[in-house]
Amino acid sequence: MSEITIPNDFLEKKEKAYPVQIATPSERITEFTIQLDAGLARTNDTANNEAARLQTQAHLLLEQAQLVEWQADIRQKIRSSIIRFKPAVHQDYYLYDNSGVPQLTMISPDEWRGSCPYGACLAKVRQLGDLTWEVQKP
Repeated sequence: MSEITIPNDFLEKKEKAYPVQIATPSERITEFTIQLDAGLARTNDTANNEAARLQTQAHLLLEQAQLVEWQADIRQKIRSSIIRFKPAVHQDYYLYDNSGVPQLTMISPDEWRGSCPYGACLAKVRQLGDLTWEVQKP
C-alpha cells in the first residue's frame, strides 16, 4: 500500500496525518435535554401529521383535476359525435366509441341484446337547461 505524501509545512507541530481518537466525547443527559428531546418528538409528530394531511389533500385535488379533464374530453367528443336525433333537456343519453367515431344514443349499455353495435360506452350524459352537458361514468 502506498503512503500519502503530505508537505511538512501543511501540518502543525504535533499534528498527525491520521485520526488518533476513536471515541467521541460523552454527552451529559440532563432533565433539560430529556425535555428538549420530548418537545422535538412532539414537533416531529405534528409535522408528520400535517404532511400526511397535505398529501391526502393533494391526492384528492389530483383526482378532481383528472375528473375535470375526463369530463372536458367527453364534452369534446359529444360535440364531434354522430347524433341522429334532437337531444331533449334533462334526458339521459349514452356516448359510445364506434371505432374511433363518437356516437350518442338513447340506449344504455344494459339495454342492448347481446353486444353493443357501437362499441364501448364512454359516459352517461345529460343535456342541461343551458345546453351544456353533465357527464357521469357509465
